[in-house]
Parts: sequence; C-alpha cells; structure tokens
Amino acid sequence: MWRLSPWTALAARVLPRGIGSVACYSKTVKGHSNPLYSPDNLLDIATGFHKRNVQAVYLDLPARFTIPVDDTEFPAHLRGVTVDMAQFRHRLKTQNISSSVVDQLNAMNFVWKPRQHRWNLNIMALKTFVSEYGHAVVPQNFVVPEDSPKWPKESWGLRLGLFVKSARATEDKLTATRIQQLEKLGFVWDVNSTWQLRVDAMAHFKTLHGHLRIPSTFEVPERKSWPQEMWNLKLGHIVKNARGRQNTIPSHRVEQLTQLGFEWKLK
Repeated sequence: MWRLSPWTALAARVLPRGIGSVACYSKTVKGHSNPLYSPDNLLDIATGFHKRNVQAVYLDLPARFTIPVDDTEFPAHLRGVTVDMAQFRHRLKTQNISSSVVDQLNAMNFVWKPRQHRWNLNIMALKTFVSEYGHAVVPQNFVVPEDSPKWPKESWGLRLGLFVKSARATEDKLTATRIQQLEKLGFVWDVNSTWQLRVDAMAHFKTLHGHLRIPSTFEVPERKSWPQEMWNLKLGHIVKNARGRQNTIPSHRVEQLTQLGFEWKLK
C-alpha cells in the first residue's frame, strides 16, 4: 500500500487533481552517484505512474516518494526505493538523455519543470476566470469547479484564489515576464487600488504640489482636493517601494513613471 505523509496529504488537497500527484514518503535518497538516478529508471518510474493514471492530462511526479515493494506496475529493482525528484533533475543535467527516452516521456506529457508547469496551469485557469466573469478579481476561496466543460480539465480543483493571493503577496519576487502575463489579463495587484490608480494619484500629487517628492509616510487625505477613490491611499509607501524595485518593475511601468517625472533617486 502507498504510505502518504501529512505533507503529501495536504498537497493532494491543494494541487489540481488528475495530474499524477500520488505519493508516499520515507527518508530521502542522497547519493549523488547513485545509479538510481538514470534516464532509463526515470522512464520506468514515469511509466509506472502513467499506468496508474492513464486519464491524467499531465504526468507531474511528486517531489519525493517511495515505490511500494509489492507494486507490480514498477520493475522489481525499483520497488521499495525512495525517489527524490530534485535529485533526479539535478543528475539528469549532467547526463545525456537519448531522444528515444525524451520522446517516450513527452508522449506521457511528462512535466519537466514542475514550478513553471503549475504557473502555466494557474494562468490558464485565470484566463478562463476572466472569460467567465469579465474581470480578474478572484475571491480568495475560489476553487476551479470540477467536471465543468467550461474549464480546462487540467485546471479542475485548482485553488485559483490562493494563487492570486500569493501572486499579490510576492509581486516583488515575480519576473517582469510573469507580471506582464498577469497584467495582460487585467490582474489587480491591490483590490482597492490598481496600478493605474496609483499612477493617477502620483500625477494628482504633482498637480497639487508641483513635484513628485512624496514623503514615505504620505497618505492621501479625505479632502475635496483629491478624488474620493484615492482617499487613504498610502502613496508614500507605494513610491518608496517603487524606488526600491526599479530593476524588477516591468520596463513599460518604469517608462510610464519616468515620463510622469518620477524621481528614481532622491538627491
């Protein structure tokens, strides 16, 4: 029988269903020279998982797992072995994988880059959400409905609301490419104040004060001189954060602020 760890049980509830994410856990195999981590063994392991879940759209192997000693879907020499996929991927970088093995893995829709794959799944789901609801403000508790023809099968059960929350919380760590992917879909970084609202607030500050040297503690006051939708916006914090992230902000945003007269370095 497969033995599920608490982490794996949790992951099974968080990750999309139907992508081959069954796993079990025991001590990690470390040996960097361990013959376990060979292209042929990877193919055997992937084939075993694929046989267990033929209907899966993608074959996304668990991060670490132990193959049961009595599981006949796997070759005898692999039964009872604990596999660490991070080790596998590290080892494969130094080995030549034959085109035959690559072709067979691709035929099973093997996931070569799990993190990028899960990002792509979330973007796919977000596109569908925007198509269905006309906006990208996803509720935090939103889960992609299962068995719905309106949604791609591989996204069923995906916790899209948590993905959106995480993207907002880690905006400063996202690449410019990923930020642009989200913004093309109308992604709202701050539910109460979008990027454009922030830019408009800076422009309004400049109109009122003649410059953009906004104090880091400045918060838009509730006054008639300011549009109501900008009230209480922590503009000083936004400006300070922008200066500290000039190298990671998408180029089109940098250009937008520069044309406005934004001072990236205070004198």
